[in-house]
Amino acid sequence: MLPPTILLQDVSIYGTGPDYNPVQTAADIAAYLNGFIPGQTLYRSQLGNFAIVNGAADAIVTTPAANVIP
Repeated sequence: MLPPTILLQDVSIYGTGPDYNPVQTAADIAAYLNGFIPGQTLYRSQLGNFAIVNGAADAIVTTPAANVIP
C-alpha cells in the first residue's frame, strides 16, 4: 500500500456578469479543493457552479480540460 500523494491541479475559470465576484469564487474553489479526500474525483461542472453561486451569469472552465480522476 502506498501513502496518498498530493496531486496539484491548476484551475482556470472565466465568469461574466456585473455581479460576478472572482475573488470569492477563487476562495471557494480553494476551500473546496483543500477538503478533498484521497481518491476523490474533481468534476469540472462543480467548479463552474462556484462562479454561478458568486454572481456569474455564465461560467467557462478552461482548466482542467476534463474531470480529474486520481
